Amino acid sequence: MVSWSQFPPEIKRKIAENYDFMSRISMRNTCHVDRQIVDSTKFRIPRVRFGYKQDKCLICIYTGIEKFLRLEILKFENGVVVFKCENSPDLADSIQKFIPSTLPLNEGLLILNSLLAHKTIQISTVEWELFNTKIESFKLGKQMLKHLGKSKFRVKELEFMHNVDDTLLSFFPKICEWKHMELVRIMGISLYSENMHPVTAHDYHRIGDVVSGKPVCYTHYCTHDPRADSEVFFGIMNGYMKDNGRDKLHWTTHREPSHLARQGKENARRRLDPNDENYSWSEDHIFKSGDVNYARGTQCGIWVNRYYGNLAKELKEIHDRETCGIGSLCPKHADPFDYWYYQNLPRRLAQEPLGLDSNALLPALDSLVFQILHQLMWTI
Repeated sequence: MVSWSQFPPEIKRKIAENYDFMSRISMRNTCHVDRQIVDSTKFRIPRVRFGYKQDKCLICIYTGIEKFLRLEILKFENGVVVFKCENSPDLADSIQKFIPSTLPLNEGLLILNSLLAHKTIQISTVEWELFNTKIESFKLGKQMLKHLGKSKFRVKELEFMHNVDDTLLSFFPKICEWKHMELVRIMGISLYSENMHPVTAHDYHRIGDVVSGKPVCYTHYCTHDPRADSEVFFGIMNGYMKDNGRDKLHWTTHREPSHLARQGKENARRRLDPNDENYSWSEDHIFKSGDVNYARGTQCGIWVNRYYGNLAKELKEIHDRETCGIGSLCPKHADPFDYWYYQNLPRRLAQEPLGLDSNALLPALDSLVFQILHQLMWTI
């Protein structure tokens, strides 16, 4: 029987192309030649989470639905303890290792660098859950650069919690291969006791040179949808668009999937029916204030784009190209992993053992909360 070491490199490379993430890690640690083979094969990772809060650090590398590597790094005496789990957040299922003379953030960044900062690894989204960034953003950014060195991540989308500020964002063109970056997303979520799945989403899109040349999208998920909350949201967004001029392409979107949001209820004189394949309507409306609404309904649900300014034609072209505007909330058209991830996001935030995610949470909304949210989010 031929042993692994006797296989020629081209055969090993073919095998490595079909390996999962953990198998790639094991192969990288066998010998220098195998490490080079692994590093020369392309691999896609749908999402990575990196969280840091006080003396706790979290790395979660998702490779598929219900498939992930989770590393929790906690300060202990003169070093850290690394808890490693696969496909489970329960520390009882983990393997522990003590590493002396280091700190959780430092060790977390070194691990992140070692596992993911390779040209052949393409990450769809990296989610950064960093706390107290407004107070320590410059210090945190410098520390990240120090431990990551010249290594950079190849990532399409960066996602932050709503507390992120300009100073921290300014470091990421040095941390990521910026030419491959497509979007910066800033996210919040409101949890309601009535439900633990997102039923609506509100987005605010800004196109152009917003974050070092990249567009930004503010996304807010709700697990319940009181009409008053939507009205307050649109009021704030409309005011913000008017404050930022008519010559910029920026707009708000309200997304409502039919199978979750208003199934069987009246909505703007129309009834959403997820079982009606022929269900379709569209409506354009210009308000006296100058706002323009482009609304559409399909079997997937309804979505409404609202804009104030001189570029309504450009937005209309974007709107007309959309066959489904429900995005990650649509079970039919969303990427399967993204749909699974966002459907489980509220439950994960409520059950997260390490407590890293509380900064993503926004309370059940009222006008005062939206005013606070407005001050927090629109500083970029």
